[in-house]
Amino acid sequence: MDDPHVNAASGGGGEFYVTTGFLQKATDDQLRGVLAHELAHDDLGHVAKAQALGAGLGIGMIILDQIPPGGGRITPIAGHARRLFQNRDDQYADLARTDGGR
Repeated sequence: MDDPHVNAASGGGGEFYVTTGFLQKATDDQLRGVLAHELAHDDLGHVAKAQALGAGLGIGMIILDQIPPGGGRITPIAGHARRLFQNRDDQYADLARTDGGR
């Protein structure tokens, strides 16, 4: 991806994205490590899980906004829940990268 920021991501289904900024600044070892981390996300199905979680949270937020009075004030919790799952998935991807997923 043509972006000066240092970043990489797994798109799921064997698709991986690396920014030009990362390619220009990273060493070969750093690139290998980050790609192993992103591959672990793919192997562990994190993208599909995140998409399902996002859809469920989105539907829940819509319902909360419509039904109980003031229910929309609860919706920021959904963003916090999503971040907790992302942090956990990053830790699992790091473990899988370093020990072969055992």
